[in-house]
Amino acid sequence: QFTRAGAGDAAQSWVGAGANQSVSPDVVTQALGPNVIGDIAAKLGVGQGDAAGGIAQVLPELIDKLTPHGQAPQAGLGSEGDIMGALARMLQR
Repeated sequence: QFTRAGAGDAAQSWVGAGANQSVSPDVVTQALGPNVIGDIAAKLGVGQGDAAGGIAQVLPELIDKLTPHGQAPQAGLGSEGDIMGALARMLQR
């Protein structure tokens, strides 16, 4: 999804070794879609702009931690609910 939004290199940096590239809240919204951002915002009780900004800040770290060896674990990254829960916890710190 991030490749289609023009941020494939950034997303790849989160999985690979080395520094994680940042993305803008606009890119996050474009990649995940306004409905997903809206759902996250509603669950957190914040505006969509704040949700997209928070996701843009924590998503590189989240994906980096979920892919410790430069690839998704054999068992997968977990369900969408697991990932969204981890993202929500990171946004609430």
